[in-house]
Amino acid sequence: MYQNQLGGAQDYARAATVYRKACEGGNAFACSQLGYMYQYKLGVEQDYPLAVTLFSKACDTGSANGCVNLGYLYQHSVGVVQDYPRAVSLYSQGCNAGTAIGCNNLGIMFETGSGVEKDASRAAALFSNACDANDPAGCSDLGHSYLVGDGVEKDSAKAKLFFRKGCSLGDKSGCEQVQQLP
Repeated sequence: MYQNQLGGAQDYARAATVYRKACEGGNAFACSQLGYMYQYKLGVEQDYPLAVTLFSKACDTGSANGCVNLGYLYQHSVGVVQDYPRAVSLYSQGCNAGTAIGCNNLGIMFETGSGVEKDASRAAALFSNACDANDPAGCSDLGHSYLVGDGVEKDSAKAKLFFRKGCSLGDKSGCEQVQQLP
């Protein structure tokens, strides 16, 4: 409630205190949220190594978001040495647990061949899973797959449909693509 301004003023420092106590009590979600706060300097001093520790604890105790957040750190070399195969594994855990952003991020890894063999069809299927779960970037990424025919048959009408959905869900790149298509 403190983090998201529900029922009162936003107070990241108090949110961090509550998350810390819950994390110490074994709450995986709280560990993941606290890691996010350390990653992005929300109410606490930025501390990437601590974010890594908290995301690891969250992932190990069942938080799909913790796995996805840790995967992001490994993909982008934030607080850890870049390790694409580790990022792929963590995104897979998150995706398999139903986290849409995990599916989208895993799709990007397959699209680019980062840590896995490049597989445009698999990437498009993962983007579709993410979009079905209303992940804005997943919809826009699927739109791009249709626009260029990468892993799916090229279809500008479907591309526009998915860009529109991504845009309606808040993805800026989807909005930009919709305006560029006839």
